[in-house]
Amino acid sequence: MKRTTLSLGPERAEQLRALALHLDQPITRIMEDMIDEALAKHKIAVDPLSHVKVEEGHFGGVNVTTEAFGKLRLTHNEAIWVVQHLGMAADKSGNGRFRAAIDLVIVETYRQGRGVVISVNCKRFSMTPRIAIELAKRIEDSLGEAP
Repeated sequence: MKRTTLSLGPERAEQLRALALHLDQPITRIMEDMIDEALAKHKIAVDPLSHVKVEEGHFGGVNVTTEAFGKLRLTHNEAIWVVQHLGMAADKSGNGRFRAAIDLVIVETYRQGRGVVISVNCKRFSMTPRIAIELAKRIEDSLGEAP
């Protein structure tokens, strides 16, 4: 996940911290919500996964392609595993790392700080929990019928 630094005056920074404390949410979540609301208000469509390609694969499977790890070919059951574990990492319901060997490829999903990581043979793709949930949804939507 690429990090960005925002410069705020001391008053605005204190207001943002107070809002985060009042809502009991991290500042990152509040900023994400504000951005989502502004995009919706102005009817601006931005695909947070424009750099990720998810397409139906052979025999009911799914292919996921990113610059980070190239093409990952998943069978139907492997895709279901990735969907479940991305979801668990995103909502913190899973403890630790989830690892599976998929066609001689090691796939892991885990939480790192506030982000979610999917790692394919040690090549990492980091994202926010919301994007992890969207990726899981796209993989699930691309699933064909189980063979």
